[in-house]
Amino acid sequence: MTKQAKGCQRLRRIIDYCEKIKIAAKVFNDDYETFADDRNYQARGVCSFYILQIGELVSGLTDDFKAENSHIPWRAIKGMRNVVVHKFEFCFEILWKCGKDYLLSVEGLDAASPKKVIRFLRETGIFDDAETERALAMADDRNMTAQTYDEALAKEMASRIRDHTPLMCAWLGRMTQ
Repeated sequence: MTKQAKGCQRLRRIIDYCEKIKIAAKVFNDDYETFADDRNYQARGVCSFYILQIGELVSGLTDDFKAENSHIPWRAIKGMRNVVVHKFEFCFEILWKCGKDYLLSVEGLDAASPKKVIRFLRETGIFDDAETERALAMADDRNMTAQTYDEALAKEMASRIRDHTPLMCAWLGRMTQ
């Protein structure tokens, strides 16, 4: 396949993801408050995934193509992927600290690290064994994004963040019941 054909294929996929985001926005009557409602975490996760995919696709376009279409903010579009990765980092940080507070105030357990919090949450029934493994993997992902940044890592994290969202929401929901 030629570079031009690959570029066209990428553009078609970008347009497809944009259309899907547009459809999601219509479901919420183009209202951010409705979209941002806590009950809509799956829709937000799906839209975040689409944004991540668009960022990935843009990074694969040739520099010549981007230069020929310089009216499009390619760098900002690609940067949205990075925003999603950093938002995951921030959300995980808040969530494990909420877990720490929950364990101390409700269970009388003191945990000083994210992984210790996760293990105590398993012991107290907030997580089952499979969820604990997934949460520990999530902590590893957070540690990788916080300690280093490079393009390959951003791509790797972007592909996994969507899978973390339901567990993060369940985690918070169980602690607030």
